[in-house]
Amino acid sequence: MRKLILVLFLFAFNFSFSQVDRSLPEPGPAPKINFSKPFMKVLSNGLTLMVVENHKLPRVSISLIIDNPPILEKDLSGISSLTGSLMGLGNKYQDKDSFNEEIDFMGASMSFSSQSGFASSLSRHFSRTFEMFSNAALTPLFQEEEFLNEKEKLITNIENNQKSVTAVARKVERVHAYGRNHPNGEFSTKESVENIQLSDIEEFYKSYFKPNNAYLVIIGDVSLDLSEELAIKYFGKWKSDKKLAKKFGQNSINAFNAVRNKDGIKVNIVDMPNSANSEISFQNIVNLKMSDEDYHAAVLTNKILGGGPENRLEQQIREVKSFAYYSRSSIGDNKYTGTRFRATTTTKPSVTDSAIYEIASEIKKIQTELVSEDELSRVKSKFFGEFVLAMQSPATLANYALQIQSENLSDTYFEEYLTNINKVTPEKVRDVANKYFDLENGQFIVTGKGSEIIDQLDKLEIEGNSIPLQFLSIDGDPVETPNYDAPTGISKKDVLDNYIKAIGGMEKVKGVSAVSMLAESEVQGMKLQQLSISASPNKTMLETMMMGNTLLKIIFDGENGSMTQQGNTMEMPQEMIESARNSTLPFEELGWYDNDNVRITSLYEEEGREFYVLELINSNGDASSSIFYDVATGLKYKKTEKAQMPDGSEFLSEAFYLDYKSVDGISFPHTLRIPFGATSLEFNVVSITLNPDVKDSFIIQND
Repeated sequence: MRKLILVLFLFAFNFSFSQVDRSLPEPGPAPKINFSKPFMKVLSNGLTLMVVENHKLPRVSISLIIDNPPILEKDLSGISSLTGSLMGLGNKYQDKDSFNEEIDFMGASMSFSSQSGFASSLSRHFSRTFEMFSNAALTPLFQEEEFLNEKEKLITNIENNQKSVTAVARKVERVHAYGRNHPNGEFSTKESVENIQLSDIEEFYKSYFKPNNAYLVIIGDVSLDLSEELAIKYFGKWKSDKKLAKKFGQNSINAFNAVRNKDGIKVNIVDMPNSANSEISFQNIVNLKMSDEDYHAAVLTNKILGGGPENRLEQQIREVKSFAYYSRSSIGDNKYTGTRFRATTTTKPSVTDSAIYEIASEIKKIQTELVSEDELSRVKSKFFGEFVLAMQSPATLANYALQIQSENLSDTYFEEYLTNINKVTPEKVRDVANKYFDLENGQFIVTGKGSEIIDQLDKLEIEGNSIPLQFLSIDGDPVETPNYDAPTGISKKDVLDNYIKAIGGMEKVKGVSAVSMLAESEVQGMKLQQLSISASPNKTMLETMMMGNTLLKIIFDGENGSMTQQGNTMEMPQEMIESARNSTLPFEELGWYDNDNVRITSLYEEEGREFYVLELINSNGDASSSIFYDVATGLKYKKTEKAQMPDGSEFLSEAFYLDYKSVDGISFPHTLRIPFGATSLEFNVVSITLNPDVKDSFIIQND
């Protein structure tokens, strides 16, 4: 609820609202680890049972992990996601409703993916929960109605993610690293999901949900005897498939090429005009397994560079330069395929080039300068503490035992883990940094507002060398460099004239001195109402209510303003007051004709439609908001505004103006859609009143 209020609040007004002792103990020799191994038994069908008893709390968890190689889904991309979402929605022994009711009654939880499952319950309900878990996992009912519902949800999420800067950034980074013909690089599209039929789901499940490479892990307040008895009873008859290995062979439909780095470093820009920040990622392919000799040194080296809040990247980019709130790096390992080293941060557009330079500089530094013994010892000490603390968890012990089996590690691997970490020298850190961090061929992926960052990135140099630029689409395809020059043949006045004409004409618009609007939405089954009143020249009121209670009320009477949230009232900040005094509501466009801080900037295309973009420039010379007008209709389509979170980070709020209808000869949008994470908050207009009698107290009196 608080997050919802914040979104509404920031959208309406673009409002923005101790030292820690970081010393570490002197490092000593690596702690000795006594690794308590779980009970383990391999059933006749190949399923490996692991049990970790822990009687401190009366709870038990059950995990089923199927360790299949990556699966290439091709034209049916999305099938694994759909398969997982359908599991648990009814099985041979229970329909969905009775299944969920019983789970809720026991206070248990259960979830599935296409290659795994998880359940948790009180220990007194363990036997029944285990039985239901096995039924859901081994005898799912894939029903047409549920299939169509889940399919529609997945398509909706895909469409929403096309507008999410973070989702697009992560997708393009994977595509650029692995390529689309690799399981780690392919992504679901509306078309690929629509290709999937219910029979495909059934075939996918039958093909890959097998015990050949499966592990059943039970942790908690349970006995070994009962765990083994239930595992054999309910999972012992699960049939393995001798042909499964062939499905993943080099000549199978799931074969994919080994991945490798691109040739030459490059900065790749993904243009997202709705982005308030620049999502920056440096990445290169690495081939690393837990069993490799370099593994411990690579993990420790990454920890020095960017593996925690005290890392070099964060110290330089956040503490010294104040470019970003955080910066991290990670190095992956995978026994089946190459993976990535990544160094990431999120910055304001104005320092995008500087942040890229700092990431490259810190990588170069750890490759060329030996880490000091003092820094290395401090990082090792912190590593030791985290490792020993994690060992107190039964789940960690089970996970380590699982990794010993699935990664083909020695039985003493984790007993010797800290000793191997402690053996890492400054020279070894430098060597693995050069081996696994590839500055010569790595790729920067920058997802952000291209028009604000292209000039600085076009001049970017690293160690005196100019870095070439490449633009990518939101699907990761190379595209031509966009033309960010203002469109020729049309002026700001033309855009405004077209809009005023489209909604009813200047005479009609100037005849309206006030507008009141009531709109409704639904949030988690509850009705959310929003009453807004705007009056010439600059009076405004916005009230958001739920179930008769006011959540947020903002008032500006022409000179002063206040904000009330959950009974607490505060004055408007001065910058908001100045902005409100200069407004020309109820139609803000009327005040933009002679406003030099409003300018036409570009021609933008979205979903096959073209839009003229007007930007509002703040006192710092930055674009604070952008308004998109449909070239074909002249109507306002979208508005984006920069807003600030309490921690100082920025995000871009969006609002879409849809379903225009005439009210007394003037067209108003009757649907306001506000993207909210992977979903949207949609307000539908209930009533619009023109020229109501607006009092200074904003009590409307209608005849």
